[in-house]
Amino acid sequence: MPTLYLDFPLTNGSRICVQRHDDLQTMPNILPDGSMPNHDHEFYEMVLIVKNSCRHIYYDDETTLLPGDFFLIPPHRPHAYYFNEEILYYNCQFYIDAIVSEWVEDVQALCYDRLRNVNIPRNYSELNNLNRQGILHLNPEDTAVTASFFDRILDEQISTRSDSERMKRLLLHLVLSGINRIREKRILKLNQADHWKQKMIRETLSCFEKNINTNWETDTLASQYHISESYFRSIFRDITGMSPKQFLNQLRTNRAVDMIQHQGKSINDASSAVGIYDLNYFSRLCKNITGYPPSHFRKKMHTAAN
Repeated sequence: MPTLYLDFPLTNGSRICVQRHDDLQTMPNILPDGSMPNHDHEFYEMVLIVKNSCRHIYYDDETTLLPGDFFLIPPHRPHAYYFNEEILYYNCQFYIDAIVSEWVEDVQALCYDRLRNVNIPRNYSELNNLNRQGILHLNPEDTAVTASFFDRILDEQISTRSDSERMKRLLLHLVLSGINRIREKRILKLNQADHWKQKMIRETLSCFEKNINTNWETDTLASQYHISESYFRSIFRDITGMSPKQFLNQLRTNRAVDMIQHQGKSINDASSAVGIYDLNYFSRLCKNITGYPPSHFRKKMHTAAN
């Protein structure tokens, strides 16, 4: 298995490194097709997507990373990327010995396996299906704050100040602390939600999953539970982290991409199968969510077949 990021650890011996990528041409180890091949490494890799999107492959599952998506991959876990040239993301690499001992458990709690198992209750099977990689999605404010900490680490990284390494460690701990607070707050919201709210959202997610081509209207869904549409949207966002429209659009796009890429369906057939009959709208939606037009996934399937 190839090991990438050959510039880390840094030549000065630092065990913490931040890279800010916004140009496909300058990203390390990128192939001509925009992919970073399957690889692993001996350190932890923390990623925050800030602008646009890319495809990520982990444990043979391919999913779309969107702005605000955060994840942490532990050492020796193979994964790969397919990048959009306009993407902006931060990559923070660090060895566990750069973290004080009391933070080791918190680092492990943010890894894919733990996030997937803890962040989403098991009885939310539809939510697990959409977020199979256990990604923690940050709101715009939390994304901006986390990105600012990465920028500060990057500033210390290029600094010649004598205490820069100490500052990098402190800033990394602040990033981990902030992310853990977000995770714990989300878990608390899920656990504290009234039983009827949890039941309502589980039923709604099940309806979306089983009848993905239905023209769902939130006012109709809300009226079934005798609540206002705005209250229904608020509950849905608290439990899933997305609005009903965002959730359904992502679910439909992921399902359609899977049909195009792995089942050989035409773009028109895949779009119609998930309830989107306007090809222009589907193309825009697919580009917004995945960073690529639907034709990208058809070409990829044909290339793989050949």
